[in-house]
Amino acid sequence: MAVPQGSQIALYLPRAFFADSWSVSVPSKNITAMTLYIESMRRMPGWANALMQLRNNIWATVGLKNLGSFKEILHVKHACDYIKGDRVGIFTVVSNEHHEVVLEDCDKHLNVRVSFYINDLGDQSHIAVTTVVHVKNWLGRLYMIPVFPIHKLILWRSMAQIRAIYKSQ
Repeated sequence: MAVPQGSQIALYLPRAFFADSWSVSVPSKNITAMTLYIESMRRMPGWANALMQLRNNIWATVGLKNLGSFKEILHVKHACDYIKGDRVGIFTVVSNEHHEVVLEDCDKHLNVRVSFYINDLGDQSHIAVTTVVHVKNWLGRLYMIPVFPIHKLILWRSMAQIRAIYKSQ
C-alpha cells in the first residue's frame, strides 16, 4: 500500500486498524477530486447499494448509524463549494481541495476516512483512493470482518468508475 506523497490522509495512518490505497493512471483532465468522488459514487452499481442497505439494516440493530446509500448525493452545489462538515453521500467532508478530498464517517465504534487524490503529471493523472479505519471497540472490530472483502470489491469497482469518468470527460 502506497499512500500518495503529500496526501492529507497520511495524517490518519498512525495506529490504523485497517488502511489501503488503490491507484490508477488516466489521461489528464481538468477535474476536481470532489467531482471524481461524487461521480464515482453516483455510478456505483446496484449490488453495492444493496449491500449498503443490508449493512444499514443489520448493523442498526447493534447501534451503528444508517449511512444511506452511495447514490444519495444531491448535486446541489458545485464540487468546489463543499466545505468541512458538509455531508456528501455516506461521508462528511474533512477537507476539499482541487487535488484531494478527504471525507469521513465517525461514530462510537469506528472512524472511517477516505481520500480521493489527484496527482497531475502532464498528460497523465495518477488517481489514488485511500481508506483508513480506526476501530474503537470490539463491535468495530466485528464490523470490519465482513467489510474487508466487500471493501475490496467496492474499491475495485470505484477504480473502474474512475477510468470510465476520465474516458467520458
